[in-house]
Amino acid sequence: MSYLDQLKQQATDVEEEKKAEGQTEGQLTAIYDTKVRPRLEKAYQYFHEVTQQLAKIQPKTPVHYELPGVGPLLKLFQDEYILSSYHKVDDDFFVRMFSHGELKQRFEVKSIAKMEEYKDYLWKHNTKFKYRQVNDAKSQFLRAVFEIQGEVVAQINFKGNLENSGIEVHTQNFPVLGKETYLVPVDHFSDDFFDQLAMFITRANVDNPLKSYKISHTWAGKARDAKQIQREKILAELKQHEAEEKQAKALEKEMTKPVKKIKKPQHEAEKTGFFSSLFGKK
Repeated sequence: MSYLDQLKQQATDVEEEKKAEGQTEGQLTAIYDTKVRPRLEKAYQYFHEVTQQLAKIQPKTPVHYELPGVGPLLKLFQDEYILSSYHKVDDDFFVRMFSHGELKQRFEVKSIAKMEEYKDYLWKHNTKFKYRQVNDAKSQFLRAVFEIQGEVVAQINFKGNLENSGIEVHTQNFPVLGKETYLVPVDHFSDDFFDQLAMFITRANVDNPLKSYKISHTWAGKARDAKQIQREKILAELKQHEAEEKQAKALEKEMTKPVKKIKKPQHEAEKTGFFSSLFGKK
């Protein structure tokens, strides 16, 4: 089998696979429309009521955050909850939790590398801070002094997942500093699960109902991307091969065309004959 035949066979396989995926996608869309989206909308309504009640109660719940290399952030209380609007295009929403404290904690580092490392870490983890760089008389770095301002922002995002018929849950700084991703099957995303999750979010219960649904940050992305890249590569190679073949045929056709004899103008023929007679040429 020639290379071109191999490419054509692979392209045929890709097309057949696309057709099968189209049928599967239709089934997944039906499940998403009848199960996933309604459960997500119900969850939004549930947390809308929860945040309304919390706004009235205004609880101050002690929280424990640990800053690597420094230690615990002291005397912080989770005391504010905000619910986003429901985004109908993407089918997602989030609950944001603020922890505040009056105590300002200071620590210092003695290298520029560590200073940059902590700046980056605190920014990424939504931890409010100030810092100042201390230099010597020659403007050379001596140390950097950081001051944690007593505010940590945590967030939980909920988003529908079509391909896996479930709800993605992305947490930031909850229950600890950092990010995690979970995928909850739609059948597990029940009213009872809402209650467990609400108790966890308000820290009324330390048991994480999401822990058994934890997935990798790169989950489901690499496989699909690699597959798509392979498809594009096959189709691109086939397209390039066909283009080269077409160009070769066009060149061959051009080379086999009969050469037309160009008739010289009368005055040019006469001029040539005149010079030939002068130099004795017939």
